[in-house]
Amino acid sequence: MKFWPKPFAILFLIFSVLLVACSDESPSPAREYHQLETQGVQAVSAASATFIANILTSGKEPILQHGFTWGRTRPFADKPGFGTKYLGSRTGTGTFATTVEYAFTKKSVYYVRPFVKTANTIVYGNMVAFTPNP
Repeated sequence: MKFWPKPFAILFLIFSVLLVACSDESPSPAREYHQLETQGVQAVSAASATFIANILTSGKEPILQHGFTWGRTRPFADKPGFGTKYLGSRTGTGTFATTVEYAFTKKSVYYVRPFVKTANTIVYGNMVAFTPNP
């Protein structure tokens, strides 16, 4: 009977131990933060637009502030010239919307996304593009 060379036996032993040690049967933890979805932009003109979003799942922390932020560049939250509409605190899931009055530049592409702020986090929804009508 032929034996494996020592290096192969050692490697086999290491991989076997790692395989057993890495198997985790515990479920992943529940989402601890809010999840948002941008549902769209309606009634877009050079002077206003209606933003619509949905809170899909509730996080563990209460919502201190929610609303929308928009601008002409991606990402825009850290750049001058972006707009923010604050809608206050709220509880639970569901749709929220607001109409903003703003001097949008005609035929320019803007981006909007919803946000939720808690004591420890700010969560943003997906970014959606829109163009003001002339």
